[in-house]
Amino acid sequence: MNILDDLYFGNINPNCKMAPPGSQLRKIQAVVMQNEEKLCATLSNEQKELFEKCQDIRADMTSLRERESFEDGFCLGVKIMAAVMSTMNTPSVDDQPCCN
Repeated sequence: MNILDDLYFGNINPNCKMAPPGSQLRKIQAVVMQNEEKLCATLSNEQKELFEKCQDIRADMTSLRERESFEDGFCLGVKIMAAVMSTMNTPSVDDQPCCN
C-alpha cells in the first residue's frame, strides 16, 4: 500500500501517535499524573469537579492547538514542495501519453 492508499483508507492518524515508553514526554506525563492524584486527594468534591472541568477545557485547548499546528506544518510542507518543484525541469503531465 502507498501513502495515498493509507490516507484514503484512514490508516494515517498522526493525532493518535503515542509517546514511546521511557521517553521524556512519558516521564513528564507520569509526574503530572502523580501530582494531580496528590492534589485531588486534598480537594473537596466541589473542588475536584472544578479541577476536572479545568482539565477538560485544557485538553480541548491542547487539541485545537495540535490541529492548528498540524495544519500549519502541512501547509508549510506543501509550500516547500511547490518551491522545489518550481525549480525542477520536469515534463508536465500533459506532455506524457495517457494510455498506450
